Amino acid sequence: MNLSEGAVPEFSRIVKLEELKDIPLLLQVSADESETLALSKRFNLVELSYLNASIAMTWVNTDKVLSVVGSFQASVTQNCVVTLDPVEVKISEQLSLLFARDIGVSAENDDLDSAEPLMGDHVDLGEIIAEELSLSLDPYPRGAELPLTNYSVGLDGARDREDELGGEFRKKNPFSILADIELKR
Repeated sequence: MNLSEGAVPEFSRIVKLEELKDIPLLLQVSADESETLALSKRFNLVELSYLNASIAMTWVNTDKVLSVVGSFQASVTQNCVVTLDPVEVKISEQLSLLFARDIGVSAENDDLDSAEPLMGDHVDLGEIIAEELSLSLDPYPRGAELPLTNYSVGLDGARDREDELGGEFRKKNPFSILADIELKR
């Protein structure tokens, strides 16, 4: 969990590890209005309409390795990177995470190479879901009606649109000045 020390997460659901028994702990988690607003600000979203999750937590190795599996659904609105128009996206993702204490000691399983450290006597399930949401967001959202071929950037984009610009396009080359210099022998 990436929050700095002492920071309060926008969406927090603390699960005490002592509540976990030999059977999975099944949880339904939903963000309320103030939490979705705060997460919208954190992830620079236009809006987060809802965030819901169904999670199962269970010990793989009692008090050493914790499995967190489930799914979450969200509706997010981001700004299109081309037009800045709002783009609404429905997200439905699976999550499967392992948390381990003393990874070096209990590394008999290859899956533990990717395990997150498990410290303390609780896990913040809300923050885990928020981090997974952030990973599922499109870093360059585009409106569905925008074909990729209509937009180019840089000098190549201007050359491709030469007819639209009504003039001849001449690429500026930093070495073109050398073509005008006579070589002396």
